[in-house]
Amino acid sequence: MKHFPPTIYSGFITLIAVIILSVVSVAIVIGILMTGISTGKISQGNERGLVAKSFANNCAEYALVLIRDLGIGTVADDGFTKSISVDDNDLDMGLNQSSCSVEVIDNGGESRTIRSTGTVGAGQEATRRILVEVTTISPRIITTSWEEVDSF
Repeated sequence: MKHFPPTIYSGFITLIAVIILSVVSVAIVIGILMTGISTGKISQGNERGLVAKSFANNCAEYALVLIRDLGIGTVADDGFTKSISVDDNDLDMGLNQSSCSVEVIDNGGESRTIRSTGTVGAGQEATRRILVEVTTISPRIITTSWEEVDSF
């Protein structure tokens, strides 16, 4: 077996190997951290979207209540538009400037179209729209469709 005499480069090779392994390890850790941050932002965006959809649904239900209880949007009227704002204190979710608006369109007879929009947050805003088709309002309200749409 041959023995090679130690050289000045043997420590240098070990040092380079340690530096390369450290750089690779740091790159992996940074990648994992960045994935966690982006996942958190996506999750927050999804939450805002769900709350905005809930606002839009609630506004559409509110319009149905107004039609049923108060006769608003009946044959004597030609429809209505209503906006509702929700203060951040009402939700305790850190979602400022949350609101919904609803528009009831009289299509003639007992047919109505309800357009409802829910908006949550400022800056990174989330907006969802609900379209409801009503075919009968008396004696019972009958809806034929209730769906989320991209635009009206």
